[in-house]
Amino acid sequence: MKSIYIITNETGTTEKSMKTLRGYCNYLRYEGVVLCPQLTFSYMDESDREGWFRERRGQDLLDLSTEVYVFADELTELMMKEIRYAQKYGKEVHFHDASGKEIDYDSLIINEKIGPGYRKIIAEAHGETCCSGICPYGAECCTKAEPEKVTETVSPDKTTAGNAKEKKSFFQKLFARH
Repeated sequence: MKSIYIITNETGTTEKSMKTLRGYCNYLRYEGVVLCPQLTFSYMDESDREGWFRERRGQDLLDLSTEVYVFADELTELMMKEIRYAQKYGKEVHFHDASGKEIDYDSLIINEKIGPGYRKIIAEAHGETCCSGICPYGAECCTKAEPEKVTETVSPDKTTAGNAKEKKSFFQKLFARH
């Protein structure tokens, strides 16, 4: 039997939030058994102030699931932890925005609703990481350039005056070759 775990940043404390959570569950009702920790643990209003019990029982529900659906525009630390846990154990993860629309990976770079943390997780799920030389943020922070060579210059009194770095040409920087 297929069971689906829902990850969202909705808290389930207001009527509007509960309606949104029920909408996500309703959307997935024909896919399998839906496990939504916010609805499952809605009876624990003030008894779990730090959230440790909810987090631990949520992980138990995640262990029972076969697929994971994420509904958010930006992720919290707990959501990132749950997604990484699901990926570690080979669960299929589906990414949706907060309105319920599936996020198309090809148009992710132009989707302004998605925050940087969520964007990075989606890129990593598709095999593009900073280690592969592709930056999910569209910046130059992730190039695979080799470390620049440092040469020492010696002053006339044979003490080190400082470290001078070799300058790379435009093509060396572009293609990360020396």
